[in-house]
Amino acid sequence: MNIWLIISGVASLVVVLMCVAILLGRGDWLVYELRSDDRDKFNLARLRVVIAVEYLLMVFFLWISHIFDFKDSISFIGILLIAVLIGFIKGTWATK
Repeated sequence: MNIWLIISGVASLVVVLMCVAILLGRGDWLVYELRSDDRDKFNLARLRVVIAVEYLLMVFFLWISHIFDFKDSISFIGILLIAVLIGFIKGTWATK
């Protein structure tokens, strides 16, 4: 078995556990918006969902790009689009 596959699997498991911690409210220290002074302008439940979905989408897209052997530019553009979309959602739906 390839060592990079094992490392990727463990890293993905860590990200999934991090998402569960964020959703349960135990991982607020992992989210920049929840550590800053601007915490009051966000709806905490919605922001936790948005951040957890963002991390899960990133890991999912990385695995899909690895499985289907996308070019690096396609992977970069996909991750960039996910980040921009999630940033827009954080600024609109997750605010009070």
